[in-house]
Amino acid sequence: MEWVSESAWNPQPTIAKALTRLETEGLIQRKAQALRKGSSILICGWLESKSWAKIPKRWLYDGSFGSKILMLTEFNFSRASLSALKVYIALLAYRDSNRGGIAMLSYDRLALITGVKRHHIADAITRLYDLRMISFRQGDFSEASDFSRTNRYLVRGLGVRWTKADEFEMPQSSAHKNRPGAADIAAANSFVSTSPKVM
Repeated sequence: MEWVSESAWNPQPTIAKALTRLETEGLIQRKAQALRKGSSILICGWLESKSWAKIPKRWLYDGSFGSKILMLTEFNFSRASLSALKVYIALLAYRDSNRGGIAMLSYDRLALITGVKRHHIADAITRLYDLRMISFRQGDFSEASDFSRTNRYLVRGLGVRWTKADEFEMPQSSAHKNRPGAADIAAANSFVSTSPKVM
């Protein structure tokens, strides 16, 4: 219990309430140990072979060599922090192995699976982005396909890189597909510089 409190920088009464809630929901099991040795906490379903998401533990420590998970100290007891943590867990859970670990979730879908109001999703994502916990690429709203318009998210710290299809921050729209290339621009500049000056 002491290690959990130090890692999260929360007082022990708060940690005790949180653990009780997790136990009530069937997410953990606690076994009492000898006095002053805390509790043995077992995550339910640990031995299951499926339905697990990796967590970037080292990234969350953010260079800390102690017992404190520095990234978690950026969150407080507010709706914004809770919403951001819910969205973060959802992105971890919905990473797509077929897309190299990239999660593709719409705001509607994030709101549905997290319980966060849709109009709070953008703020949650911005908070995670500012903390360098995630990176994202916006969908192309000029495309007719819902798939193309869905935002893509990368959870930092797991060694995942953007796929070639998601290479650019903003996908090019059809209005910019005929922009001149570097060779065309160089040729135009050469023509201008060699043209006779009109007096």
